Amino acid sequence: MWLTPNLLDDAHDCGIGTADAYLNAIVTQILQSYVFTHTAAALIVTFDEANLNDPASTPLYFAVSGPVARTTYASSALYTHYGTLHLFEQNWNLPCIVPGADCSAPAMSEFFSSVSSNFSPSTLYQRYYTVCNPACYITPLTRLNSTLMTLSSINGFGGTVTATISPYNSNPIYGPVTNFAGSGTNTETFTIPSGGSVSDNIQVFSCRATPSGNWAFTVTVTGGYGVINGATSQFTVVVTGTGRNQSCPI
Repeated sequence: MWLTPNLLDDAHDCGIGTADAYLNAIVTQILQSYVFTHTAAALIVTFDEANLNDPASTPLYFAVSGPVARTTYASSALYTHYGTLHLFEQNWNLPCIVPGADCSAPAMSEFFSSVSSNFSPSTLYQRYYTVCNPACYITPLTRLNSTLMTLSSINGFGGTVTATISPYNSNPIYGPVTNFAGSGTNTETFTIPSGGSVSDNIQVFSCRATPSGNWAFTVTVTGGYGVINGATSQFTVVVTGTGRNQSCPI
């Protein structure tokens, strides 16, 4: 939501005291709202212009509040409004709105806490072979291996998140079946300590009837309070040598 105050409350045609009183009232209401106490939300307060007598050397006020904001944090980096725009574009996977300006500007992500994910290895190989002795058949019947997923705190995040693997194949004849070892399903909840990390294996199962190909799986990390929702990352499963005419033990 975008909110622009009138010319009195934004300190354009009135003193700082008027703007301060306005912010004190409305910011308190926003931060106490259901959205800010139950979801991953952030409030940015800034101005559109600096001191008109010396705009080049006068910094703009910029503050971030809410559950995803880093607390008591200040940056020495130089940003412009394009950095704010780039932040929005990154968070919602939007294209550049001002070509050559916003996407080339550093995004102001250092003011927010979040979660990163890493896979080791990021690509899994499940190879099958055709053997003729004398009849031909594909071996082995099944393959099972895993990748270690690690979720790490960024900028001091600490809290509970849910990771979900997609697409989800319930039967290996449709594609590799992927489940977290800890939950036995494609969804698992993790509690990440501030500044720390947590890990679990993602188990990948296929059989000789699984369609061959490069299968890309996306892990989406979401959280209620204190994490930017929708953070995604991918790992790949490469299946080779299978045949759709084969039987698949379940």
